Amino acid sequence: MKYKIIVTTLFLICSYMVNSQNSSQKNSELITVQEIMSEAFRSSNIVMMNEAHFGQKRNIRTRIIGQLALPKAHAEGVRILAMEALTKEFADEANSTRKVPKAPSNFGYLHQPEMRNLMQLALDLNWELVAYEAYTDDKSKLNNSPESINWREKEQANNLAKILKSHKKGTKILVWCGNSHLNKKPAKHASSDFYPMGYQFWKTTGIEPFTIDQASTTVDFTGDNSRFQKWIVYEEQLKNNFYGTMGTINRKNKSAKIFSLHNQLE
Repeated sequence: MKYKIIVTTLFLICSYMVNSQNSSQKNSELITVQEIMSEAFRSSNIVMMNEAHFGQKRNIRTRIIGQLALPKAHAEGVRILAMEALTKEFADEANSTRKVPKAPSNFGYLHQPEMRNLMQLALDLNWELVAYEAYTDDKSKLNNSPESINWREKEQANNLAKILKSHKKGTKILVWCGNSHLNKKPAKHASSDFYPMGYQFWKTTGIEPFTIDQASTTVDFTGDNSRFQKWIVYEEQLKNNFYGTMGTINRKNKSAKIFSLHNQLE
């Protein structure tokens, strides 16, 4: 039996790792998520977009915005959705039946309705669902050590590289991940280095992914909404857009950040 790595301390390293924000970004122009998705796939054939979650709690808005972005990705020629939450067996059944398989409540994210809606929309668009999570028979890797965490990031990146290699050159893939897996720079945590999946993928394939970060800006991981207060200058603009959500693009770094009025975990 193979085991999926479950790392409870990802909140410390992945969920709540925030890249430094420079003051000039607060003056960046807000654009819609659809505009960001279109530009992302014109910049790179691999786009990584995250959702925010901690344990079984998640920010539902991040998945609703994913649904909003899928048709734009489709218009840019995307037909593959690679998802961290999937197992190969679950993805195979979904692709065969074109329906999201039933999932018991102990299936975690795959049981949650807005995640199922995201997958079903991809299937309705005739996309292929692909699993890339790290699995292992080695129980020694099922712990919260820096070595295990970095092993998981590397395995995810390797699996994505294999998926990409199995398709024709230039194939466009939307990678749906959690929290800071998409980051393209190593980070320090205590005395250890963290090498995210996005960094590992770029290093392994030579392809710089375009990243769309929904988790490190306004999502309320602490329950005090303090993170949104840093971006209060955007409040009025956000009120006038779908689901109170827009973003900014850093074209030089092939990245975007999403800001929203809907930031709670539930």
